[in-house]
Amino acid sequence: MKLLSRICWQVLKKVILLSFEKGYSLEDIGIKSGDQIIAAVQNEFGMRQVFEYLKFGMSLASFYLLVLRWQSYSSN
Repeated sequence: MKLLSRICWQVLKKVILLSFEKGYSLEDIGIKSGDQIIAAVQNEFGMRQVFEYLKFGMSLASFYLLVLRWQSYSSN
């Protein structure tokens, strides 16, 4: 059931996005007042997030080393 609802949501999301991109209103695509669209938040922590955090950490380390090097050159 969960897989089916995920597939249905993906199809519905594509239809809604394409309709908005073409300039259709909610009424034009069949959504009436009182209709509810519930979009589930996906909080999947995967390899992409690991690499993003790793990249951020490496940037901070690089900045820290740059500041240390700048301080050593300024003190001489």
